[in-house]
Amino acid sequence: MSHKGDAGRSLKYGFTLIELMIVVVMIGILAALGTYSVRRYIQKTKTVEAREIVGKIMAAQEDFFVETQRYLDVTGGISNGASEFYPSDASFDGDTKIMWGADDADCTGCLNNYNTIGVSVNQPVAFRYACSTYAAGSAPDFGPHAEPMNGNNVTATRAGYVVVAVANLGETDPYVVAGSAMQGDLWSSDAVGN
Repeated sequence: MSHKGDAGRSLKYGFTLIELMIVVVMIGILAALGTYSVRRYIQKTKTVEAREIVGKIMAAQEDFFVETQRYLDVTGGISNGASEFYPSDASFDGDTKIMWGADDADCTGCLNNYNTIGVSVNQPVAFRYACSTYAAGSAPDFGPHAEPMNGNNVTATRAGYVVVAVANLGETDPYVVAGSAMQGDLWSSDAVGN
């Protein structure tokens, strides 16, 4: 549609098809970036619990070592089995929160051992936690979920511990947060692209 303007030129109203296509593509790119950012933000907020509690367990193990010159094998190993994770739940379902401090028939002695090193949590948890020790001269066993943490199979020069938190947060693979005396910092499965 066109109209004659003041100078006799024809004025066109509206947008060309190319202009509309460019706008649609730009909106699509912005939506994709926004979706990715929101997804990562949601995943990070879900893992705050694990990062805090793994850090708390690591600090408690170091305090226990200062007092006793040894680390405590809290759960007796790190594997897929519910008997080595507290609170136990073989599904590792991150949507199911279990109260920390409840008696656990599967992980016998785990709550008592966590209390011994001074770890207590006053809320239900979505992640399941395991904390085990290793001897000097051995490669720390991070279990099947956090295996990439010691991908080079590095041998420890002194005794230490490994802490692993696992939960299925709706992804195909469980989300893992881990820490150890050998590395001293936290590792999470998103660090390797999971």
